[in-house]
Amino acid sequence: MISRIGLMPNENGGGCECPAMTMNRLRNIAGLTAVEMLLVVLILSVITAMTVPSFRQTYGRFRLRKTAEDLAYVMRYAQSRAIAKNRPMRLELSADLTSYFLAQKTEGDARAGDFERFSGRLGRDFQILEDIKVQAEGPYVLFWPDGNIDRQSLEVCRDTQCLTVSTKEQRGYVRIIEQQTQ
Repeated sequence: MISRIGLMPNENGGGCECPAMTMNRLRNIAGLTAVEMLLVVLILSVITAMTVPSFRQTYGRFRLRKTAEDLAYVMRYAQSRAIAKNRPMRLELSADLTSYFLAQKTEGDARAGDFERFSGRLGRDFQILEDIKVQAEGPYVLFWPDGNIDRQSLEVCRDTQCLTVSTKEQRGYVRIIEQQTQ
């Protein structure tokens, strides 16, 4: 009678032994040789080398989209704040187009330079990432208390990929438009 699965009784009827292998042979099968380990490392290295360039492109596209979305978010906030406070707001771009901030109207004509940066989380300087370039039609975008926005587009580019943050397409809306790459 078989006392355990995989083991057979010995000739005396007691005890069990492995049918065809000794324990030494079992120990040799359980481990990996140095050649097998090198082969696994080589395969993993090849897979990693193939995926890193793809990851870099994906990460670059993510950074580009994130910059455009942040810019659009701040513009939408400026529009909402202009309506809520019943004061014109302005998104001001730095001269070198590497940062931007929000300012609100103090007194006088809105087209004049009587704007001051407001305090708070969205009143700070927003930095544009080093590898991303912004092109603008003017030094600022005005947001009016009636919900209107000056018609302008800001082009946000990285390498050959560009997104346009625009207020031109539909009155009072900020849109992100993906441009076709060549």
